[in-house]
Amino acid sequence: MTGAELLSVIRQRRETRHDAAAQRARIETMNRFVDRPLALLFRYIAMRDTSHLMILICVVAAVACALASRYVIRNLIDSPSPGRQHEALVAASDQTGVQAVVCMTCDG
Repeated sequence: MTGAELLSVIRQRRETRHDAAAQRARIETMNRFVDRPLALLFRYIAMRDTSHLMILICVVAAVACALASRYVIRNLIDSPSPGRQHEALVAASDQTGVQAVVCMTCDG
């Protein structure tokens, strides 16, 4: 798109915004939601569905990282000390430590 075409599109949108008929149509659309706040909220979410989906994914990922870090720290604390148990448990303890560092890094 060239600069002249872009300016034409911008001018057209500005004219549409200031058009009285278009403004009345927007007001009428919003008047339908006066007594239905949840419908207005869902309409707003539906108009910007991609951004709301990204926010939801980020929140779910943050909660998952927080829960995972708590679980890993619990396993790290509950893991046996190296002098009392079998070598396989010591290796598992080392792995849990690495998992703890990874989860805390992702959570922070």
